[in-house]
Amino acid sequence: MNWTEEIIESPSTEDDRDRRKTVEIARVLSAATRVFGNPAKARLWLNTPNRSLDDAIPMDLLDSTAGRDTVEQTLLKIEHGIYS
Repeated sequence: MNWTEEIIESPSTEDDRDRRKTVEIARVLSAATRVFGNPAKARLWLNTPNRSLDDAIPMDLLDSTAGRDTVEQTLLKIEHGIYS
């Protein structure tokens, strides 16, 4: 077993998972700020039901990896003009 396999297979602690989750949420919040141009507009979007997310509130989806990925993909689509 090489060192990368050891890292992949080593059990992560709850603290490691929490840190990873915090970093991922920060990445989504940063993306929202970039897409909307300022933190106030990003907060408004993150806290408003969104039709492209089946009327879910983006902020409510940030608790799970799948939800964060979905919100991030939606932001990328907005950034590239797919959603108006």
